[in-house]
Amino acid sequence: MINRTQLKLDAKAAMRGRRPSVYLVSLAYLIILYILDVLNAAVTLKGTSFAEIAALPPEQAEAALDMMMNSVSVPGVLLGIAIELIVLVLGVGFSIYALAVSRGQEAGFGSLLDGFGIFFKIIWLNIVMGFYVFLWSLLFVIPGIIAAYRYSMALYVLIDNPELGALECLRRSKEMMRGNKFKLFVLELSFIGWILLATIPLVNIYVMPYMETTVCNFYNAVSGKGRGEADYYVYGDV
Repeated sequence: MINRTQLKLDAKAAMRGRRPSVYLVSLAYLIILYILDVLNAAVTLKGTSFAEIAALPPEQAEAALDMMMNSVSVPGVLLGIAIELIVLVLGVGFSIYALAVSRGQEAGFGSLLDGFGIFFKIIWLNIVMGFYVFLWSLLFVIPGIIAAYRYSMALYVLIDNPELGALECLRRSKEMMRGNKFKLFVLELSFIGWILLATIPLVNIYVMPYMETTVCNFYNAVSGKGRGEADYYVYGDV
């Protein structure tokens, strides 16, 4: 049986005393995301956000929404897509950083950019995985959710094995998650209190690396990967 408490304790221990601090790296990551979000709004929505429109009276909101949609241009949309892809790859960079932290390996601010080394593989993996989950979702919502958990380790497989193709990453994730899908669901559910606290400014600087490092520990467990020189064996059946 996978010990959720131990996964979390290991995550906290791995984060403690890091240089640079995991909180500084998280802060840098969040600042970059904020800048990209502002830039995205500027190029696609002419600086207007949906939150600002939602705060307006209904009549004004409808007029503002029409103006915003009429201002959207093809170059702006293309730039917006490019920014979203950058955000996606930066997210992988943060996962690369958290995976290194979970294994006691050296990592820092530069790790956030490591995902760009496998940029196209990341994009393709997300496309293929999204397609598979979509197909399962056509049956009903629950099969789609199960499929999402079935392939949830594919990204970490790619990080560890950048030479692999998308289908092989998905296949290995499927094998790892056999008997472990519900365990990951319960692990993520145990963070619900932290997720609610993360709505408070700056709290996410702690919550985000804590959650991601814990999930990385879960991956280390189901994949049998080591943390440093010590193997991090599976706690339960795979």
